Amino acid sequence: MRIYKRKDIPVETPELEKLELMELDEYKETHTTAPFLYLTLDLPAAPLYQDELNENIIPQVPISVLLSKFDGTTDRLI
Repeated sequence: MRIYKRKDIPVETPELEKLELMELDEYKETHTTAPFLYLTLDLPAAPLYQDELNENIIPQVPISVLLSKFDGTTDRLI
């Protein structure tokens, strides 16, 4: 994954000064490459039926339960 960053020039800066500042290393765009992981989470299925208020309630699951498949100790069927 590439991460791009650039320091913004203040808005109130005159145009000629902006052009000069854009040439400085401080205001040039830089990028870095960082490794990342793509983790998929097994979310619970949405309910088929509405509740008594005619709304679908989305089940809430703690993040620790969702991430438990990556802890190396929890068994999981594929």
